[in-house]
Amino acid sequence: MLVTLGTNQALGANSAQTFPYACNSVQRVFIKVDDDATASGYNVTVQLGQRTIINGASGFGLLCFNALYGGDEFDGSEAHLSIDLGNHELLDNENLYVTVTAGSAALTAVDVSALVDEPGNELPIRYTEYSDNTFTAENVKMALCFSNGGSAIDEDATNCEIRNSISSSSPTFISSTSWYSSTAIHPRNSAGLLCSNPVPLTTSFNYPSSATVDRILIASQMSTTARAVAQGRRSVQQAKQAVTRGRI
Repeated sequence: MLVTLGTNQALGANSAQTFPYACNSVQRVFIKVDDDATASGYNVTVQLGQRTIINGASGFGLLCFNALYGGDEFDGSEAHLSIDLGNHELLDNENLYVTVTAGSAALTAVDVSALVDEPGNELPIRYTEYSDNTFTAENVKMALCFSNGGSAIDEDATNCEIRNSISSSSPTFISSTSWYSSTAIHPRNSAGLLCSNPVPLTTSFNYPSSATVDRILIASQMSTTARAVAQGRRSVQQAKQAVTRGRI
């Protein structure tokens, strides 16, 4: 079901606000930012209790990720963001916390909402933004690159070495923008697609610090617990029973 966490909340420059919600599971988070937002004007953190599933990632990077699937809108003064989290089960009285942090410009109005308690069998997804130019990430499903300032990277001929257990390559960031532009519903020359793994793979990335690109945003598949699986199955079963009984 769709729920509202906050509406028309103003944030001063470099300030943050956390929007909590109590639920049993979460599938998607929606954020709308008005007026003074810029490409790198805000960051997003999502926590489930003490567990962090988005680590203060740039709103711009998340918008570029969103553009791969549709629903993206960004014109420099207004941005609509939808974050697909797969399915996360909340246990032990955990709550959902969405934190929006403004950059050097104030945010005139921030709206936060979410899809929660939707029965389903999707696996949980985590988003991690890396500023290191050499790192290894576990269970990588997709990797997106961009410049923190939102500048164009389609002429960045720097090579990025990408390795996993089954293959390795060293494409330029120019090539990553070609892949991104051919895939995204709303393409832009300021983002590139580095990998899209059919199965989650531990993957290493290595590129020079002289590159225009200075951020890589990773979508990774998280492990789950027997308790979380059992809770998810109960939710699916309850939904099926409700349909059978004609309740919905």
